[in-house]
Parts: sequence; structure tokens; C-alpha cells
Amino acid sequence: MKIVKNLAAALIVAAALIVSAAFAQPDDGVDREPEIVQISATRYQVGAIEIDTAERRLEISGRVLRREPPLEYFAVTLGGSKGYESLLELDATAFEFNLACILIGLDAAESELPQFQFDPGPVVGPRVEVTARWDVDGDTITAPAASLLTQGGVVVDDDAWAYTGSLVLPDGRYFAHAAGTLIGFVHDPASIIEHVNGLGIGAYGSLGGNADLMPAEGTPITLAVQVVPETPAPAGPTPVK
Repeated sequence: MKIVKNLAAALIVAAALIVSAAFAQPDDGVDREPEIVQISATRYQVGAIEIDTAERRLEISGRVLRREPPLEYFAVTLGGSKGYESLLELDATAFEFNLACILIGLDAAESELPQFQFDPGPVVGPRVEVTARWDVDGDTITAPAASLLTQGGVVVDDDAWAYTGSLVLPDGRYFAHAAGTLIGFVHDPASIIEHVNGLGIGAYGSLGGNADLMPAEGTPITLAVQVVPETPAPAGPTPVK
């Protein structure tokens, strides 16, 4: 890892490493400790993930994995075991993806994980926008995550996503890494980002890719995660003196 010279940047990196250390496992070529490279005062790289701490945004390369139902995940890790039911595959491990989320200011302490897979209750956590970008015939297409999905043949319009951070299992394994899941929508506690209200819960097989918008399987894409700023509470009435 490169030594950072900027004190503020160093503190950001150190804080992220402290949190990610809880997920460290023996290095076998896959369970590797994420490496942070500083590019500029506010820009970092973790593996294939580019991070802008000022914009609170990350971008990562990947590809369209499948479009046919049933889908339960929007994105999985490279070679993730849940790839058979995921729209996208990203060029990252769960450790790298979560560390990148931490670096853009997402905090699992503000989240409440689903109690179980297919938990019908809403997910609580810092809100994020998830978008995908790809090229078609020289044009660049950018679309919000929900628009790439259909439920029962209808394009999904609920585009609310939240950071949950996944969790460490009793045996010490990081759940997102063990499952290979990054972004889901069936309220899986393993996912690092989940759809707030859930999609397809109680209707297995109803979720698929939006073939009218999605490029073909294998098409390279860039996925972006942007922190949604909190809306300030409305000011109360001015006290009467």
C-alpha cells in the first residue's frame, strides 16, 4: 500500500482499514486484504474500484451476467456463487467493495440488517443511488438500477437502495464474501447494499432483466454508487419573544 502524505487522507484510510480489519481472513489469493492506492487528495483506488471521497462516489467495472428470471441480486462478486441469479458481475471481492463503501462515508452502524432472507420489512441504512453505464454503437447509456429490472414484465420504478454492510458470521467469516453477494433486492442479510423495500419477495421468479433497455449478456458495464445526502429536517417556527 502506498503511504499517504495528506493527513486527512491518511485518517480516512486508517479508519477504513480499522473497520475492514474485522473482515480479514487468511490470504489464499482470494481472501486478500484490500489494498488502497491514493491517486489524489480525494481520489483512491481499491482493486478495480475508483473512489472519490469528495463526491462520495465509487465506480467499478463489470459485465451483464444474465437477464432471464429468476433474479435475486443486482450484482455479485467476480465468480460469486450467486451468479446464476444475478443481473451483473463486478470486478471486486466483497472486502474491496465494502471498503470502498466505507471510504465514501457509508457506516454500517447506521444500518439495520434484514432478519432473514425475504424479510418483508424495509431495510434501514444510509441511502445510495446505484446506476449502470455502458456503450452502445458509440453512445453512452446511463440508467438507474431499478430501470434495468422488470417484475412480472413491468419495469420497476422503486429505486430506493440502502447500505447495510453485511455482517460477520459466528465462525468469523464475512457473510458477503462467503455468499459472493454485493447488491441485492430480496433482503438477504449477506448483501452489502440492499433494496429498501425489497423486490420479488413472496413472488419468486418474477424478477428479470429489462430486455428493452439492457445490453446483451457479457456486455461490459460500469456501476456507480453515490451517497444520497441526508435531507435536513425542516426548521421549526421562530420562537416568539
